[in-house]
Amino acid sequence: MTLSTCQPGKEPGTGGKEIQTMLGQLFRRLASPVDETRQATVRAVQEICLPVVVNNLVDRLVEAVKRGRKTAQPAASTLAEMGAPALIALTRVLLQSRNPAVQLRVLGILERLAWKVDGDDRFHLMTTLLGAGRLAEDETVLLAVAKVLTEVTHTSQGTTGATPGDEVRMLGLFRVMAQVATVQAPDATA
Repeated sequence: MTLSTCQPGKEPGTGGKEIQTMLGQLFRRLASPVDETRQATVRAVQEICLPVVVNNLVDRLVEAVKRGRKTAQPAASTLAEMGAPALIALTRVLLQSRNPAVQLRVLGILERLAWKVDGDDRFHLMTTLLGAGRLAEDETVLLAVAKVLTEVTHTSQGTTGATPGDEVRMLGLFRVMAQVATVQAPDATA
């Protein structure tokens, strides 16, 4: 993009079109099936782009994952590589979507992203996963949430890999939480 689009005398609105065109080009590179292209673009975006641009690109990548487009797999890989900048958008989709296929795709990305977040971002991820476990309506999604939460727990403890009973224990925790919520829920007929 050149500075000429921002100078007086230029047709109004052409800068916005040029920006959208450039964002589209970046998106295509970030959703490229060629690993080298995608990884180089991720590094460049992280080093050069303003947060508003990164957020716009993350939103576009998340949409590709949600819709299961042909670019969904490379977009998922890019989101996992981006780490923390992708976290908020992904956790929002996880909590808002009721589509198990979308939830499972997002959980797959969050599992790969677990090693790239720490501190407040890890806490956000863990609390979101606890909420997602309570909201899960599909057993497969619930198991995937338990798996990711187990992975995040291990990353926060500095250990690698889950032990055979970890996911089962996490799944049991979600079931107990659901029972407690049911017992504590006020009676709607009263």
